[in-house]
Amino acid sequence: MASSLVMLLLVTSKSKKQVIAAMCLKVPFISNAIMKATGSATRFGLLAEACLALLLLPILRGLALFWILGIQFEASVRYHTWLGTAMIFFAAIHGASTCFVWGVSHHIQKKIWKWQNTGRIYLAGVITLVTELVIYVTSLPQIRRMKFEIFYYTHHLYTISLVFFLFHGGDRHFYTVFRGLFLFNLDKLLRIIQSSPRTCMVSARTFPSKAVEIVLPKDPCI
Repeated sequence: MASSLVMLLLVTSKSKKQVIAAMCLKVPFISNAIMKATGSATRFGLLAEACLALLLLPILRGLALFWILGIQFEASVRYHTWLGTAMIFFAAIHGASTCFVWGVSHHIQKKIWKWQNTGRIYLAGVITLVTELVIYVTSLPQIRRMKFEIFYYTHHLYTISLVFFLFHGGDRHFYTVFRGLFLFNLDKLLRIIQSSPRTCMVSARTFPSKAVEIVLPKDPCI
């Protein structure tokens, strides 16, 4: 009797996850909740992707659209900040909803650490979300104003975020954000080329108010 009871407990403990997973499929309430959570996770992921596609456009200094609309670069940075905040919000809900579905079906450890050759790579999505959270936290005013170097250098982690986003979303989703990335890199290249000519300082002096006056030579073309 005792041995049969122990065997029963072992079988029960081993099959507990399978029983719960089967209940999720058989019980309409749980099944509907999982389906709704999965649909919500997908929609929030697409919203985060849309924000990512537009994220780099407001910080293009050479974009003619802002010149036509009369929007200064300092003002357009606000749109970049709003889009970044919305992207983090949607991506966090996307990740939390996905983990909720995995937690209910007891597949979270199996899914989150798996790096398969085909299909969606969820570990890459986790790395993307963590990288974006680091960028967002270091861009908060409390850190950006006090430690601007941290804010500046952590923003270059966007390259890592985009690479892992490619692994997570696949090439079809990456093409959605590729346009903004291409324009951003083109704008950055043009600014590097325009700033390449060297100049010299004619004179410099410091006023009693601690203001500094620097005189540069005039461009012959002007």
